[in-house]
Order: sequence, then structure tokens, then C-alpha cells
Amino acid sequence: MIPISSSFSGTSGSSLPAPLGRVARLTRRLQDAWTRNRTERALEGLPFDMRKDIGWPASDSDASKAKRLP
Repeated sequence: MIPISSSFSGTSGSSLPAPLGRVARLTRRLQDAWTRNRTERALEGLPFDMRKDIGWPASDSDASKAKRLP
């Protein structure tokens, strides 16, 4: 078994071999995207008035309304 240094948990991954560092960065980007999407879904699930109070943009924008027009 090859021990992994404690620097693996860092965000830069600079002390890792190049391929492993790229995998670590890609994994972190995927985790960030998943967390961001999960947060957006949670916010979109809130009532309109609550979203408005916290400054979250409305999901019914003028652009989406225009797409529905014939």
C-alpha cells in the first residue's frame, strides 16, 4: 500500500504527481458543481416570497415567458 501524503486534502494538489493532481482538481470541481446544483434546487423549492426576500432571482424570467409564446 502506498501512503498518501497529508497534502492530498489541500486544494492545490501541487505536491501530487501530475495525473493524480489533475484527478484531484477534477474531483473537487465536480463536488463544487454538485453542491451548487443542490443548493440551487433547494432555493428554487422555497416559496416565491421567501426567494424574493433573500434576493434570489425569479425562475419565471421574461426570456422563459417569451419561449412559451407561439
